[in-house]
Amino acid sequence: MGHFRLTPFIAVLESRCVNEVRDKDAIGEAVTDIYQTFVEDVIKKGYLSRKGYIFPTMKEYWFVLRPSELVYYKSRQEKEKSGSMNVEANSKVETKEGFKIILHTSERTFELGASNHMTRLQWMSALQLAIEYSGSGQSYQRIQACKRRSQRQGRLQEMLRAKAQLQMERNARLVAEDQAKELEAAVKEESKKLNELEQIREKLEVLLEEETQAKRDEEIVRGLQARILTEEWEKRAELERLQEEQKLLLEQEKRKRMEFEEQQKEKETQLRAAQLRLLQLEQERQLLDEKLKTAHNRIKLSENEKEVLEAQLIQVVPLRESSDRVRRAHSFVPSTKERPVILEIRSSTLKRPSKDGNC
Repeated sequence: MGHFRLTPFIAVLESRCVNEVRDKDAIGEAVTDIYQTFVEDVIKKGYLSRKGYIFPTMKEYWFVLRPSELVYYKSRQEKEKSGSMNVEANSKVETKEGFKIILHTSERTFELGASNHMTRLQWMSALQLAIEYSGSGQSYQRIQACKRRSQRQGRLQEMLRAKAQLQMERNARLVAEDQAKELEAAVKEESKKLNELEQIREKLEVLLEEETQAKRDEEIVRGLQARILTEEWEKRAELERLQEEQKLLLEQEKRKRMEFEEQQKEKETQLRAAQLRLLQLEQERQLLDEKLKTAHNRIKLSENEKEVLEAQLIQVVPLRESSDRVRRAHSFVPSTKERPVILEIRSSTLKRPSKDGNC
């Protein structure tokens, strides 16, 4: 705005925009930011950590970046300047782990630290801009203002060209609409003729489709009939084969049944014979048990008689003879079958009279 000078511009701002703002510090900070941006050519401001010369510790400062230098202060008020770094065209910027930035200058290498990844990216892009515009004669903000002015002029020219082109397109559209109306009438007539022809063609296609469908149906029916006949013949042959197999199975079943009945009869006869034999053996066993009992009873009686006779023999016969006989009797132990004979011999000896006439 070439016709609008600075003094009336500030008066307008104060009368319309600053009346509602009563914080003098905020107004002063805003004016300072505008002044630094457009007069002092400040690209970016903010807090960063810087590694010291002597002690390798990171200390936080307030940094102000311009195209020629990077100045850092102790506080945000920018009253106590702590130092500066020359930013030249041959300077380089690198990243390091831990959100750190390495600035290589002709003097030395500086190590700076950001609070997070986004802040580091912003400072990296701002440092690259400062390095690019450090050797130019004009300030960075003026170059950006010129670019914006040229962009606005370019957009204005584009708008004028677009308006002219739009007007031409409107005129061409009106002419085209008139031609389109004429063509539309001709097209309507042609479309009517085409619709009639299309209807005739559709009818012919329907008739042709019906005829072809009838032929297909007839062929399908013939094929189905032939297939049904073949299936019936196959089923009939399969049924006859199954009947023959069933007859053979019935005959085999009858033969197996007769053989099974014969085997069952034989087993029944064998079972009866075995039962009779078992009864006979049971009877024989009972007879043998009775004989064994009688034999045991006889043995017991003979042993009792033996003891009685020995007692009598000891009382009657002299001691010497009795001892000899007892020794002989003990030396010769007869079997159960020989015991009755021995008892008879002993009884005969006992009946023999002694010298005194006693038995």
